[in-house]
Order: sequence, then structure tokens, then C-alpha cells
Amino acid sequence: YMSSMATPEVIIIDDNPHQPLASSSSSSSSSSSSGGGPYEAEIVLLRTVNASLQTRIRQLETELAQAKKSTPKRAAPVSDSPAKKAKGTSSSVYLKRWAKSVPAKARKAKFKDTGPNEFMATGEIVVSAAITQDVFEGIFGDRGELIQPTPSNKPKSVVCIRKFSSFNEINDLFGEGAITARQPVKIYLGSRVDCVGTTTIQSLSVEYNKTKMNLDLKFHGTVPIEDTSDDVGFSDD
Repeated sequence: YMSSMATPEVIIIDDNPHQPLASSSSSSSSSSSSGGGPYEAEIVLLRTVNASLQTRIRQLETELAQAKKSTPKRAAPVSDSPAKKAKGTSSSVYLKRWAKSVPAKARKAKFKDTGPNEFMATGEIVVSAAITQDVFEGIFGDRGELIQPTPSNKPKSVVCIRKFSSFNEINDLFGEGAITARQPVKIYLGSRVDCVGTTTIQSLSVEYNKTKMNLDLKFHGTVPIEDTSDDVGFSDD
């Protein structure tokens, strides 16, 4: 009975699905010959794909560089020139600043007695500032009377002089009420203070040195004898 029974087939089950079966000689032989197991094919594929991607990246980088060279640059937006800006907000800022400094500069001004026969003292209240030529042109432009340079008066001079011949013209430049026409000043006789008085601003000379970029605003005034006082306790504060 036992001899008549067929020998049962033995199936070996391996827990590692990636490990070739011990009973399979062909699988074992294949594994030994490949050296990398079932991962080898996948590694080769990934390396091939990676090489293709690197090649494509280099192609795209080259195309992008060529596209940038051939694309025309956009023109930069045209902004207002410094002169135009100065005519707007900037000009008012400068003019207000200079107008506010006039009383302090008047207290430091030196008006000189013109002599007993004149009954008058004259002088200048000077306000100085450092500005660029663009700002100067933007603020003053063609305002006032051009004294220098002109074809007949120092045409090559680097110093530009413009004159405002009346206090009304000064008001038009700085704005109504920005500057008070009458300012207290000291009157000198020689090198000493002789008396004090109140000058009346009558005109303005605007002098700008293009090389030094320096601006002088010279407010010209006179002091009648009746507007003077011997009280020399004048304060510079």
C-alpha cells in the first residue's frame, strides 16, 4: 500500500518575496549572474531617466538665455525731472525754509550808516543754502530779471544773478505774508554798533554759484533815521 502511493510534491515557501527560492536552480543562477537582484533593472532605468532629465534641463537653460537676449528691454517709466519736481512740492519746502530764517539773519546783519548827510542806513539780509543746479532752476527758472550771465554781462560766468526789484515781486516768489517787509537790524558805525533800527526790505538779489552749488538770497533794505534808536541792547537770540 505504501509503495503504491505517489511521493507528494514539496513546495518551499520563502518569507522574503525578493529572495530566489532555494529549490530553483535557474533563479539562483540568474541572481548570481546579475549581482544586483531584482533592483538592478530599476536602477538602470532611473539612471537613464536622470540622464535624460539633466540633458533636458541644459536645453531649457540654453533656450531661456537666448530668449532673454532676444527680448527687447522695456523702457523705464519717464519720471519728472528734478526741475519739475522743484517747481512742485520741493520748491515750496525750500522757499518756506528760507523765509522762516529771514528774521534770524536780519538780527545778524550789519547795516551801515551812509553818513550824516544821507540820514539813511543800508544793508543786506543774507540767507545762504547749498542746492543743486537742477533745484535752483526748478525754483527760480526765468523768474525775476536776469542780471548775469547775459550776452552783454559776463556771458561765461558760473554765477547766475536774478533780481526781484520790489517787495511785491518778493511776495509773488515766496507767497503772500511769508516774509515781513520790516525787520529789526543793527546799524554799524565803523566796526561798532551805533544804534538799532527797523529796515524795510525793498528788493532781492538771488545769486547762485554753479561750481560751488551755493545760493545766496540777499534782501536789500534801508533804515531811515527816524526808524533808529540808541538802545543798543539788541539781542541776537
